[in-house]
Amino acid sequence: NMKQQGLALLMYAQDYDGHLPLKSPGWMNSIRPYTKNEEMLHCPSLRFDEYGYAFDARMAGKNQKKLKNPDTVLLLLESTNTQKNALSSGEGFAPRHNERGNIVFADGHAKSLRSEQRADFNLKL
Repeated sequence: NMKQQGLALLMYAQDYDGHLPLKSPGWMNSIRPYTKNEEMLHCPSLRFDEYGYAFDARMAGKNQKKLKNPDTVLLLLESTNTQKNALSSGEGFAPRHNERGNIVFADGHAKSLRSEQRADFNLKL
């Protein structure tokens, strides 16, 4: 799911001169046209009415093309905030899958991390 969300964010950025979604109307709302279905916005480990993913608020409106080292810049993370369009600043990492959680970087690649590895993904602009 998160890999697809990351790709949807990159497609969105392509259509908006490299800029990632703004905080409002919400990143999930913004990428919805780039997704196959609503289900990919929900973590399968949570209840059907929860989401479980957060967009790094520090990336809102940033030009993805101008990022230095986008392969080290946090874009999305599995989050303790389970609301739709959740935002984070790197906090609230939720390793829900056998003590591992997923993150997506600004270049679109995804990575699975153990909870003790979460300090490794500080935002680098």
